[in-house]
Amino acid sequence: MGWVARVGREMLVVVGQGPVGVGVTGGREVGGGAYASTVPVSRKRKKKSGKSGRSVGRPQVDRRGSGVDVRAWDRHELADSWRGIAAYRNQLDAQRASRAAAIARDLVAELVRVVADQPDMIMEDALCGRLGTLLGEAEQAPVDERVGPHRLAEAMVAAAEAAVMVALKATTGQADAWCAPWRVLTALACVLPYPLGEVAGDAIVRLRDPAVGQVLPAVPLGPVVTGPVLWTCDRYGSRFAVAAPITTADRPVRWYLWDIDACGHQAFTVHSGFYPTPEAALAAWQAGVGQIAAVGTVLAPVHDPWLLADLMPAEQGFLRAGGESVEQFAE
Repeated sequence: MGWVARVGREMLVVVGQGPVGVGVTGGREVGGGAYASTVPVSRKRKKKSGKSGRSVGRPQVDRRGSGVDVRAWDRHELADSWRGIAAYRNQLDAQRASRAAAIARDLVAELVRVVADQPDMIMEDALCGRLGTLLGEAEQAPVDERVGPHRLAEAMVAAAEAAVMVALKATTGQADAWCAPWRVLTALACVLPYPLGEVAGDAIVRLRDPAVGQVLPAVPLGPVVTGPVLWTCDRYGSRFAVAAPITTADRPVRWYLWDIDACGHQAFTVHSGFYPTPEAALAAWQAGVGQIAAVGTVLAPVHDPWLLADLMPAEQGFLRAGGESVEQFAE
């Protein structure tokens, strides 16, 4: 779920990087100007017989054109308004970054205490589950205080990197105290989507570069697709199930299901999650679609990769969080 930060409630529309819909001229009408070329005028016509002798007043023509000449004092007000908006957005960004950093520090410390001695898959599932819960709670906060998934993921990487470095440089305590926060950081590198996974990878490179980082082990193999991707669709051709076998280091294969609704203008993932077998994934999808729509459906190898690419969720750079459940945030 990729995402654009929303501004305060009083700013109603967001376009690109700046909100519009707020007054920028103090409620006054901007200065007028002349048309770029002369407007042709109709010739005087003779009266026709049988018509009334009343003269009809010619409608007034507004000669202000699109080339508006904004007076100097209007330009100053416009500049002041945009500077105020930019300052407000910077203030929101700083507040959200601070809030994300605090949440991330607490979560890294919690994961280090609770699941540091668990297998990698358990660590990754716990990480995603806790992030889903925290993002779900953040969605209930006022708009100006909400921390999006991108910002929280970046803060998690920074907090885990800092925890590893502190443990590496510590002169007292356990010699392998770096191990637990290191596993949190490698879990982030394994599960975060591009480009956030690259951010975690860069943090790992930085940690292993100095002399104290030479003790850090290689990054474990993250979840990878280890077999053919299967799919099916309902009898109406608008609801798809996509299932892929996913393998994590030293753990059995699991099947990840995407339940995709394509009946609107944009494909939408209704549900996603791990299942022990493709049969279990198909049964869950059939239950969600309904007996009539799912009758006779079976999973089969993908025969149209271009359609699959259009159906699968992808980072588009302008999406933001809104309406997701805790489970969807976790996935």
